[in-house]
Amino acid sequence: MTLREKVAQAVVELEPRLEDLVEGHAELMEVDEEKRIVTLKLIGGRLH
Repeated sequence: MTLREKVAQAVVELEPRLEDLVEGHAELMEVDEEKRIVTLKLIGGRLH
């Protein structure tokens, strides 16, 4: 399994918690496997 696949799976698992916390969802934007940097976008959310 690639790093991108692992991160995508983790985002799916975190989705219900993100919905509760920020009333939105996360979208996986980019995974730089060499630098080990993951970029997510929070959509439609607000912290409370």
